[in-house]
Amino acid sequence: MFIAFPWLLGRFGFWGAIVASVVLTVVCFVLFARVLVFFDIDLLA
Repeated sequence: MFIAFPWLLGRFGFWGAIVASVVLTVVCFVLFARVLVFFDIDLLA
């Protein structure tokens, strides 16, 4: 996220970078939760 934000900031401006960062965070969390299901860990219960 700290790597992506400066690139997003230059491309979309501050608020666009914030919104894109929130979306990226949610996507990463959902993907991580789906991987953890294989280890019998349920984050989205």
